[in-house]
Amino acid sequence: MRTTYHEQKNEPIHKRRRTGLHPSRVQKRSIVVLGHRTSVSIETPFWDQLKLLASRERLTLSDLVGKVECEKQTPNLSSAIRLFVLDQLLRTQGEPRP
Repeated sequence: MRTTYHEQKNEPIHKRRRTGLHPSRVQKRSIVVLGHRTSVSIETPFWDQLKLLASRERLTLSDLVGKVECEKQTPNLSSAIRLFVLDQLLRTQGEPRP
């Protein structure tokens, strides 16, 4: 097995500590949805946009995710949130929905 080394620190990459989060890294987030605590694994840009949408609709984040949960077409809530955010962005840009 070949070991890959970090260029600047000359140590194996798998032993490096991650000091910052990449903006598109998936993070697990806990939230109460329809009275039940659950978690979703979602990238920061999607999460940030979801919070912005909730604010615009004058809903709590939990209430908006509950709405997504009730209307979702996929069994996976994380995927449903991504699709919801994408749909909302396409609507605001006047793009046809797939």
